[in-house]
Amino acid sequence: MTVGLLSISEVVTAENLDSLSKEKRDKKLIKMAKEVVLRHGPGFYREYKPPVIKSLRISDKIKDLRISFIEKNRGRSYYTVEYPYNRKEEIFWGLYSAKVYVWGDTGKVFNIRFGGFCIENYDTLTEKEKRQIKTVQYHKTRPLK
Repeated sequence: MTVGLLSISEVVTAENLDSLSKEKRDKKLIKMAKEVVLRHGPGFYREYKPPVIKSLRISDKIKDLRISFIEKNRGRSYYTVEYPYNRKEEIFWGLYSAKVYVWGDTGKVFNIRFGGFCIENYDTLTEKEKRQIKTVQYHKTRPLK
């Protein structure tokens, strides 16, 4: 008999987020996003403002995903959780320190962005492969005065 182990986040989040109430969905998204950011890029986690949650659908208007990915997933719903930062104190590529992408139909994280660094196809990785991802290092960049 073969026994497989799944990470806690995979067991907890493997559900259709689109069918949940906004309140319940947002709670799950925030918990999941916090978990993956702290796991792979803890220096990018911010709490001084609440994360920004967006509900989106894959289309040609999306600019932060690869064209081949858009073509393969066109019409599919997803959510993003963005962690805003204090732009007077530090600078990142974008309006967030970290951004987590989660499929609406499966509840699985599929992309994670830290500043200008991206972990793509996260939902296709095994737990062993996820453990092998090196922690993304944070280096503070101050804005020009």
